[in-house]
Amino acid sequence: MSLQQPVQTFPDTPEVQRDIIEGFWPRSATLKLQYDQLDWNAYFKYYNSQCIQALHNRGQHVGARTHQDLIDVAQDISGSCTRGDLKELLKAKLRTTKSEEQANELVEGSIDLTTRLLIMMDVGVLRLGYSGRPQIAWRDGTLKECIHAYFADPIALGHENTRFEQIFTARNITRIGGIKIEWTENLADHLRMVGDNDKKVAVFHYASFLKWNERLAFAHHSTINAENN
Repeated sequence: MSLQQPVQTFPDTPEVQRDIIEGFWPRSATLKLQYDQLDWNAYFKYYNSQCIQALHNRGQHVGARTHQDLIDVAQDISGSCTRGDLKELLKAKLRTTKSEEQANELVEGSIDLTTRLLIMMDVGVLRLGYSGRPQIAWRDGTLKECIHAYFADPIALGHENTRFEQIFTARNITRIGGIKIEWTENLADHLRMVGDNDKKVAVFHYASFLKWNERLAFAHHSTINAENN
């Protein structure tokens, strides 16, 4: 199997999975964490379900057709391109005789799908199905600016010098507090109280995704600090 396979095809070989991960989130020379040190099964189930959902109706709403197409879009998104720049860039690459309106829809769909795969947040409109979760609208500016604005609400409660005891676990939250854990694949919902009477808390549980991106962020900040010193 290769990166030229249709995006609906599950990337079931370690080689293709590694190429997708390192294409989406390229490692710097200082990042010691290796792809095969983590379990990516849960992430690629999410990846596959998102691709199948986005390319329903014979892919009329998404221009990306292969895994390599998604990697190419991801690398453009990860730069400093604004949403408008991305649209123009992808339209220039789009091979279609469709109308301007249809071309715009294909490009928008490619950007939204790739963004969801990159940051595991519900960005854009889900054309098939209903998640019950609020969607993040990225209309202009860079993705970084959009996400920063989404999480920019001021902290309502102080948390300085707060430490949780070892008994503060998911099991005890359920047993003592009567609050149920609801696993979520949407990072934006992490620790959000959901359900009737706020008796459930959403917990994002894709540990490998978090570990990989945490190390990338650490390596990035370390490089910046080294350059500034």
